[in-house]
Amino acid sequence: MAILETMASGIPNLSTNVGDIRDAIIHGENGILTAPGDVHEMTKQLTKLLNDPLLLEKYAVCAREKIIRDFSIENYHTNWSAFYSSSRTW
Repeated sequence: MAILETMASGIPNLSTNVGDIRDAIIHGENGILTAPGDVHEMTKQLTKLLNDPLLLEKYAVCAREKIIRDFSIENYHTNWSAFYSSSRTW
């Protein structure tokens, strides 16, 4: 949830590639994913982000766009309505 909140705020993310995180963060598009436990790669990617303000801005804009497109309340409502409608048997 925290990752979605930061993305909605336009904050790019650097995270490990575990669980459902990859549903939100698309590596190289709206953030960076590294292998779990790879401290060297995490440090390398963090340094890259800190030294490239244009890349940070790109990830920030793309992160916010993904939240609006895929995780908005309207999208949530539409998906649940469709699921509910397809589940009814009466």
